Amino acid sequence: MNPESVWVSTEANGPNRTFWDTLLPVSALSLAFLTLFAYRPALDRIPAPKASLLQDRFQYPIEPLVGQSRYHIVHPGEILLQIARWCNTDPVTLAHLNGLDGRRPQPGQKLLLPLMTILPAKVADGIVLNIPERGIYVFRHGRLLDRFPCAVGKRHWETPIGRYKIVRLVVDPIWIPPEIMVRREHTPTRWVSAGPGNPIGDRWMGWSAPQVGFHSTYETESVGHAASHACVRLYLEAAHKMFHQVSIGMPIYSLYEPVKIGQKGGDYYLSVSPDIYQQGKASLAYVRRKLKQAGLLDKVDMQKVRRIVARLDGYPYLIYAEHSPQTALR
Repeated sequence: MNPESVWVSTEANGPNRTFWDTLLPVSALSLAFLTLFAYRPALDRIPAPKASLLQDRFQYPIEPLVGQSRYHIVHPGEILLQIARWCNTDPVTLAHLNGLDGRRPQPGQKLLLPLMTILPAKVADGIVLNIPERGIYVFRHGRLLDRFPCAVGKRHWETPIGRYKIVRLVVDPIWIPPEIMVRREHTPTRWVSAGPGNPIGDRWMGWSAPQVGFHSTYETESVGHAASHACVRLYLEAAHKMFHQVSIGMPIYSLYEPVKIGQKGGDYYLSVSPDIYQQGKASLAYVRRKLKQAGLLDKVDMQKVRRIVARLDGYPYLIYAEHSPQTALR
């Protein structure tokens, strides 16, 4: 339950407040409330964003591979969510990568951590969201500051694709359910104050897209899923860290690219994430087109490529090495 409505962060009243001290903030709040509701379009009336200009912005088919492979030995009592938060990933990807879908990890089990990734795009300054991999990348001065796992919009409440910017940064937001949620899902209309019951958590980073934002969530188990109403959820600690890395006006590049081709030195990697919005962009045919565009189609083992496509775990696998033998797929 993510879409932005209205929020207020207030200070406690002082002991000697005058009538005007009380009236002026209330008047300002009322004006802000009316302005937001007067000019806020409902999500179901927003036309689908045109992503062609954004796609033209990121035409280079090969991006850098960052991070390193690491493993974790499961300790007694550990659960996937706990391990995922510790290593800054999500439990869905962690489970799928290690064949644990629906099963608990066992003490002593060796888990591959998805800490190696291919950048979906590289920008000088801004935030890159790649919806299929449920991953956020924050760049400053051409350098990757952080990658954060997230939850994105579910089907029929899709996170918008396109170029936007950060327009609001709010601590301890107050949430009012948008009219569209009340109408479509019969969400109660009551205000939700700051605290553990707030659907948009304790940090809000609002987009220029109406009713959409990055925010913390108390529903930590949703991270890694297509679970929200268009917004992008982060673990509490991740949202707090990101909150201090972004600024008003910072560009947001919201991409939809399940297939990524990466390079590190003379080695080339392929990762394929689930096509969560069913756009036909995780098929073998689509992967072949991407490989051809990158000049790698005639150099790779297509049987290995087929296995990577079938796994849909978003992990980068080596598909071609200029100066060393290809490694086997796990």
